[in-house]
Parts: sequence; structure tokens; C-alpha cells
Amino acid sequence: MIAIKKILLIFSAISLNLLIFWGCQSSSKTIKQEKSFDEGSKFSRELIKEAEKYLGIPYCYGGSTTSCLDCSGFVNLVFNQFGIILPRTASDIYDFAEKVSLSEAKAGDLVFFRAKNKINHVGIYLERGEFIHSSSSKGVTKNSLSENYYSTHFYGAGRVISIQP
Repeated sequence: MIAIKKILLIFSAISLNLLIFWGCQSSSKTIKQEKSFDEGSKFSRELIKEAEKYLGIPYCYGGSTTSCLDCSGFVNLVFNQFGIILPRTASDIYDFAEKVSLSEAKAGDLVFFRAKNKINHVGIYLERGEFIHSSSSKGVTKNSLSENYYSTHFYGAGRVISIQP
């Protein structure tokens, strides 16, 4: 009888641990956040203000800390400050994002760039055709989508925060 109680106790403990473990796992596609997010909104201003804190941080491939950042590491770092978890790579973030036309893009949306048939760069849209990103040559900086490289490699815009009516 004691052996059966021990087996049941062990089984219960294992089951509880598995439930806790599975409950903490993120899904393959993070749920889009429901925050008010339109041009001039308090949230988008806070998001841009947070992004601007990292201006000048140097670029490094795979970087995701304030020591050095790659493009998707930068986007993730900024959005993580608001509890928003995104996929790690630019192409995965693009797949995750709700696509919007550039004319519909609002401050805080994302802009994506493509080279050699692969989405390889992401930045945070500011306003009036400008965006902030981690450039391989300048680190975290602001640029215009009308600049030659960015205009020829621009692929699309995406939204990772649902718009509230």
C-alpha cells in the first residue's frame, strides 16, 4: 500500500511539473498584443522614446543586449520593454506581423527590407518616411526610407500590435 502511495505521489509531482513546464512555453507564434496604437498615441510615443534610448549602440551580428545589437535584437529589445515578445529573426518577425501598406504605417509599426530574395532587415517606423534600426555600419540610427539603399531594398511594413477602434 505504501508503494502505491509513493507511486501516486511521484506521478502527481511529475504531472504537476509537466503542466507547469508546458504552461510556461511560448507558442510558435506569439499572440499579437491588444494595445491602443495609432499615430500620436501615448503608447506609440513611449515605444519610440524607448527605441531612441538605444541610438548609437554599436551593431553586432546576433546582438541582443545594450552592448551591441543586430536589427531584430534591437526590435526585440524595444518591444520586450513593453512585455511584447516577438520572434527572433527579421524574416520570422515579418511572417508574424500583420501586413500593412506603407501608406497605412503608423509610428511603431515595423518596416522590412530584403536582399537576395530573403528578408534580412527590420526597423521601427517613426513617421514621415523615417525609421530607427540597427544598421550594420552605424549601429542604432535613424534613416529615411527614401535613401537609395533602403528604397531599393524595402519589402513591406507590418504591425505587431492590434489597433483598437
